Amino acid sequence: MRVRVSYQTKPCKSSGSSPFALWLIATPENAAWFAQQVSLLDGSALFHLQPGESPQSSLLRILWNIEDHHPRTEAIEVFGLTLSNSLRQILQSEGFGITTKRHGFTLKRCLSPN
Repeated sequence: MRVRVSYQTKPCKSSGSSPFALWLIATPENAAWFAQQVSLLDGSALFHLQPGESPQSSLLRILWNIEDHHPRTEAIEVFGLTLSNSLRQILQSEGFGITTKRHGFTLKRCLSPN
């Protein structure tokens, strides 16, 4: 399974089904859009920032939640969030390989050689 995490505060205008479970930041516009969707994959969800939590610091919490709900996740695509050097270092130290893209980045768990 692939998961897409979107920090975009307005819903995407694309239509149709997607091969991704969608985790979308909760805003009034996103919540209204999300409630109307019938073709989202099971495991799609809205997520909230915790009080005082920045979007960048929330990503690790969201990743842990995704991995808890979808333990066989192949890749996690992140949109609408800047990949700072400090976030890159934290993600790499947590065992993620990172591929940057035009509008975000993709994370994949690195397998440890045994």
